[in-house]
Amino acid sequence: VIHYYGCEQLMAEFLRELCFCKKFKVASRIQKNLGVFPFPVLPAQAGRSLMPFCRQFDWKGIDGANNDTCSVHWVDSREGISAALKTAQDLLDCPGRKFIGVDAEFGADPFACGKTDSVGGNNYISLIQLALDEEIIFLLDIIKLKSECKQDLLQFVSVIFGHSRAISVSYGGDEDFRRLASTLQSDISVENALDIQLVLAAHAPNNMNGNPYSMGLAYWVEYCLGEILDKEYQCSDWEKRPLSAEQKKYACLDAVAPYRLAVFLEKRIEIRQWVKSNRYQVTS
Repeated sequence: VIHYYGCEQLMAEFLRELCFCKKFKVASRIQKNLGVFPFPVLPAQAGRSLMPFCRQFDWKGIDGANNDTCSVHWVDSREGISAALKTAQDLLDCPGRKFIGVDAEFGADPFACGKTDSVGGNNYISLIQLALDEEIIFLLDIIKLKSECKQDLLQFVSVIFGHSRAISVSYGGDEDFRRLASTLQSDISVENALDIQLVLAAHAPNNMNGNPYSMGLAYWVEYCLGEILDKEYQCSDWEKRPLSAEQKKYACLDAVAPYRLAVFLEKRIEIRQWVKSNRYQVTS
């Protein structure tokens, strides 16, 4: 019936659920009998793009500024840190554990050999993004905060990442946290860290084309959510101030994506067993 009425997006979502539950034979039989379009997560076709059948990954029309359905907070002062901390604590003090999407952006060329700067060359972080839910995002200007109110920033980081009800969800976040520790020249403790990349890779089809641990965030957003995550601004200049509206949108979505993936997975598998406590120490 779905195929007859041409609802290809609905069929894609149905097949995606079957494949995620590893019901590959059932999904393959549907494809064969109905002659529907190829689906990328079937073992024989893993890695092929879903793009013709995907909607654009977005977050309530976010344009880098506040609107009726979302609130983006650019934090670059002591007052901003204080307000962000109060907002976060009010949310986290509510019963139950909360996912917080975490991502970071680096300087223009963080891997350049011999690069020197005020925060330790190759370990330089210029922006931290935190998605407390799908309503609130903080963009922390690490460049300014480190130079003007480092102790306030350290307190914020300690409270957010050390909160017993906060599950810090990242994609390959170990590297981000290590670089943050180096940038701030202070050890960072994350009470509940969830690397969504490891969870996704562990539940990938056994004969997927390519190494599932090497797949990027955009691949898994397409795989699980059926949406296209635009990575155009990944290598833009994150040291520049002010950031453009496009950069802010990109930064927000890169924090929302791990959050959404965690919500997606929590409904399907026991995700809490992947949560662990980590301490990231300063390295020279």
